[in-house]
Amino acid sequence: MRARPAEELGIDTFYYSKKASARAACAPLQHRIVTFGPAREVEGVEVLSLADHGHGTPAGCLGINCGHILTPFIPGVHTLPGLGPDVENISQEQAIENANAQAKQRALERSIRSNKEKLHVAEKLGDQELIDKYKNKIRIQQGAMRDYLKQHPFLRRDYAREKHYDDPFSKAKKEVELRRELAKLEKHRAEQKEMRQRFTSAVKDGIIKTEINEQKQADHIRGTNEWYRRLETDLANGKQFEPSYLTVSMEEAAKLIKRYSGTGQFRYSDKDGYIPKKEIIQHDGKIGIYIDQSTGEMFETDSFRIHYSKTGAHIVPTLRGKNR
Repeated sequence: MRARPAEELGIDTFYYSKKASARAACAPLQHRIVTFGPAREVEGVEVLSLADHGHGTPAGCLGINCGHILTPFIPGVHTLPGLGPDVENISQEQAIENANAQAKQRALERSIRSNKEKLHVAEKLGDQELIDKYKNKIRIQQGAMRDYLKQHPFLRRDYAREKHYDDPFSKAKKEVELRRELAKLEKHRAEQKEMRQRFTSAVKDGIIKTEINEQKQADHIRGTNEWYRRLETDLANGKQFEPSYLTVSMEEAAKLIKRYSGTGQFRYSDKDGYIPKKEIIQHDGKIGIYIDQSTGEMFETDSFRIHYSKTGAHIVPTLRGKNR
């Protein structure tokens, strides 16, 4: 901004630069003449007041991360500069939309940097599960960035904004955060180990069986007589939507139980005599349709619960995070 020297010369009108992206406070001022004083007309040129557009506030014109430039401009002496092809046809609405898109890019960049820093700390702690977790997060976010830039071609990728820099203060904060996460993870691992031991003992003692119970399983395969009877019962009991169902066959369900039995996530309980009879599994392919019973919304899913009993096992579609 070159306002102070101009004001010393008695010039209080300025040209407001134009960019492809601009916040709502700046968009109406782009490629216009402005002043720090009241709005007025000079030599037939409309002069807009910065005060009317939030000047002096963080989100106002010339606020934080604004990037616009003021150039001294004397109406009647100077003429508006020509615009480049990248901004010439950008409307106010488009500039605001572009600014919002750019803000989302910056948020994604910050998240990538943060996860790179967490990965660095995870490698220092030497925990492979945490390392894999943050590597996967970074990979997903970098893919999301590529897709996002394809949708908004006016944006450019700046790898420097995604780079992890060794900031001792930030690193210390992340290390404290990850040590807490690691402590929770180790507690969870110990709990799951205990549940697997209880599960294995229950199978060995014949309390539960891991072979498929085809009669129970048929309740969850759409189109079977058992499924239709279940649907009729649910509707008669006041349910509004059909139950979740498998899109794999009985034979495939049996193979899934055999493959994954005892490898999933069990609900933990420290009660004496507790036997874990359900576990959550994430498969490497879609297995069914999960239907949200409160909304009727349908989701194709790769996750399922295995239910165990004395008479055998069956699987039910679920969503990750739905432990019901």
